[in-house]
Amino acid sequence: AAAAAAAAAATSEGFSDFVQITKADDGELSAVRITPSGVIDLQVGFIPGPEELCSRNKGILETDLLASKTVAVMGLGSGGSVVTDELAKAGVGKFLLFDNERLELCNIARHVCDVRDIGRLKTNAMRDQVKSRNPYAAVLARPMDVIKQKAELKQLLIDEGVDLLIMATDTATSRGVLNELALELGIVAIFGRTIVRAAGGDVLRVRPNYAAVAQGAPPRQHPCLNCVFTRDVNLGEAEISSIEQAKVELPAYVGEHDIAKAVTPGLAADIAPISNFMVKIALLELSREAPGLPPSHASGLRSLDEDFKHTDFWTYANRREDLHSGLTPLGMDNSIVPPPPPPVGAEGAAGTGARKPDDMKSFSTLCQAIAAPDSGIEYLDARIKNSGQFVLRAIHPASDCSFDLVLRRNATASGLDATLCQTHGPRYPTVIVSEPWDVGSIVDQMRKAMDPRQPQATSPGLCKRPFDQTICRWYGASTPIGCATCSAYSRVVGAALDNDLCRSTSSEATTAAACAEVGAAA
Repeated sequence: AAAAAAAAAATSEGFSDFVQITKADDGELSAVRITPSGVIDLQVGFIPGPEELCSRNKGILETDLLASKTVAVMGLGSGGSVVTDELAKAGVGKFLLFDNERLELCNIARHVCDVRDIGRLKTNAMRDQVKSRNPYAAVLARPMDVIKQKAELKQLLIDEGVDLLIMATDTATSRGVLNELALELGIVAIFGRTIVRAAGGDVLRVRPNYAAVAQGAPPRQHPCLNCVFTRDVNLGEAEISSIEQAKVELPAYVGEHDIAKAVTPGLAADIAPISNFMVKIALLELSREAPGLPPSHASGLRSLDEDFKHTDFWTYANRREDLHSGLTPLGMDNSIVPPPPPPVGAEGAAGTGARKPDDMKSFSTLCQAIAAPDSGIEYLDARIKNSGQFVLRAIHPASDCSFDLVLRRNATASGLDATLCQTHGPRYPTVIVSEPWDVGSIVDQMRKAMDPRQPQATSPGLCKRPFDQTICRWYGASTPIGCATCSAYSRVVGAALDNDLCRSTSSEATTAAACAEVGAAA
């Protein structure tokens, strides 16, 4: 009745179609749309402001900078959809979405979208998904073939001012085309893929030159897709995830039955590490105010930039099969380092780790011996704990792992327990056997135990890098640089990018400093 009265009043004022919003005594809102033909109930929802939407990201991500960035995603399957969804949650301001397939029932188990989207173009379904995460994001959805429509794609990337390319397509041909586009346009690209049965995968970052060739920089400082995947190295066969992909990848003489059998299973949980690593690298690149510069000061990703500065290719192992079948089984480190003190005996406090009067002097002598140039190991630091333990940290020149030597008195009052272990990761403890404060013997045993080139009979895993040769970890790999593909673009990109960088800075002083920093980094 109230709605009818409101409709009559509105009609008398000249309105024929309008929305009436009512606030109840308990604060709940309701809404109806009133038209000449009747009343339609509406759902009422709230959209947070842009400041609230990404408030939990601030301090790690510079949300204002991300809101100004444009990302193009090629391939919206099980990997590309996750990357797109995560970047939308991070606050990226604009997306270009490319895929020419529709969502099928078999996709749902590994996709961000659900059964309500079956039959829809992946571009349209993911456009709505992005909007549900970030209503303020601009989304351009294009269901196009990146191979057949390469020229159109190239022009679109130029017109929209794309800052980052996410390459999550299935076929090797499409990846090759996109690699050439990234090099030609000088845009950072992130490639990700899983191998057969999603037993693992890899991520590659393709970066343009950040210094002009005229400044004396080498023709190419970073690998491209062709540099990595055309070498005589087994990196694992890519997963075939659909009938359409199988028809493209397999020879023409392969029958329909064998094509269907070529589609391999793969778990969403096994694809997730590859997708999430792509997101991590993407956010790092998007946190730069200009190509080649460190992440902005408002970003919390500077330490991540240091970790990834010299590596562009990473591989991941989910299970010990296929390419990773030869890996050592994942073990566990359940040792207590140092071992707990034995019960107090006739020697009294000696069993609790209490120091003797001369122990401080002896520990100082040991530190000096390790710091000596001829010791064969490098002294880092030393400390004494309240529990009576002496801890000395050192590193072998041939290793990238530091080690802690933990010393304490044992229950005999005259003996000394010495345990050597890694500072970080699985500690792989090993016992140093010697007479109390026999400095020469302790240094000699440390040098041999810490040398990664020596076989370790007592503790085989001591000098491995943390989790080395085990599953469920990322491996950063050095890759050869320079191939026929990237060499064709290096000179053009190198010169052009330097000018773009200088134009992006706000003053002559800032420009000079930025270019100097980029040159040093390259």
